[in-house]
Amino acid sequence: MPIAVLSALSVMVAACFAYLLVGPPAAAAPIGDCTATEGAVVAVDFEPLGGKVERGCDSSPTTGYELLHEGGFTTAGTEHDGPAFICRIGFGSFNSVRQ
Repeated sequence: MPIAVLSALSVMVAACFAYLLVGPPAAAAPIGDCTATEGAVVAVDFEPLGGKVERGCDSSPTTGYELLHEGGFTTAGTEHDGPAFICRIGFGSFNSVRQ
């Protein structure tokens, strides 16, 4: 097999394993756990993709990345820049079949 085919196959297999090794999304704290003085609420508007505005809460976030995940959102980064460079975001069962 040509090296290009083997390289592409290796990348695909690695991507599949990476997908399988990612844990389930965090369970979001109830929105009521976040108040005007404690916690943080994150909202993502999926309306342009046929969804709705989804909200999540983290009662003690330390970073925006953690807030997204603890708020119940899933994210995907890039191979080059890693998971913190968010290029895709999802929520629960919402799947617009668009990236």
